[in-house]
Amino acid sequence: MKKYVVTAAGVAVVSVLLLSCTVRQKSEFSRTVTVTGSGAVSVLPDSAAIDLSVVTRNISVTEATTENAQLMTQVQEALLEAGIPKTSLSTHNYRIYQESSYVNGKNIPGEYRVSNMLSVVVSDVTSVGSIIDTAITAGANELSSLDFTVSDTSDAVREARVLAVQQAQEAARLLAGTGGAKLGKLISITEENYNQPLSVSNQKLMAVDTAAATPVIAGKSNITVTVRAVFELQ
Repeated sequence: MKKYVVTAAGVAVVSVLLLSCTVRQKSEFSRTVTVTGSGAVSVLPDSAAIDLSVVTRNISVTEATTENAQLMTQVQEALLEAGIPKTSLSTHNYRIYQESSYVNGKNIPGEYRVSNMLSVVVSDVTSVGSIIDTAITAGANELSSLDFTVSDTSDAVREARVLAVQQAQEAARLLAGTGGAKLGKLISITEENYNQPLSVSNQKLMAVDTAAATPVIAGKSNITVTVRAVFELQ
C-alpha cells in the first residue's frame, strides 16, 4: 500500500495555487460599465473688454507722436465722460516704427507709424456699442478685439456638474438594462473637461462711418462639464 506524505511546504504551495485561482476567477467575473456624461448651462456675459487704438502716420516722427497723443487724450476724456471709470482704462501697447518700401533694389524709408492701444473694461454689456462709437468719434481708428466674459461662474459650474453626473448615471443604467444586468455601485468618477464661457469677436475698424450706431450683441455662452464614470454591474 502506497503512502503519500504531504509536507508543510507542499501544503503552502497548494494553498497559494488555490488562492491564485480564486483571485483570478473573481477578477475574470468582475463586470463594469464605463460611460461619459456632459452637462451644459447657458449664462449671459456681464462684462466686456475692448481693445482699441489710435494710429497715426507722418513723415516726421515728432508730428506723428504729437498727433497720436492729442487723439488718445480726446478718446480717454470722451470715455470718462461716457461713464467709464479711470480704473477701467489702461494702455495695453504703444508702438512706433518707420514704414518702408523696396523699390529697384533699394529700401526707401517711408512714414512713421505710431500706434497706441487702450484697453477698456465695460461692466454694462448693453453699452458696448455706444462705447465703441464714442471712442471712434473721439479719434480711435482701430479696434483689435472685443471679448465678453462672465465674472462669476461658480453656480453655473455646479449645475453643469450635477447635470453631467446625472447623464452619466442614465447612460450607465440604460446600457446595463439593455445588456441584461443591473447597475451596481459607482466605482470611480473623473471630471475630464471644463469649458469656461468666452464669446470673442475680433474685427478691424478703419475709416468707420460713425453716423450709424454700432450694433453689438453679447449673446449667451455655455459652461460645459464632462465626466467619466465607472459603475459596477450586478
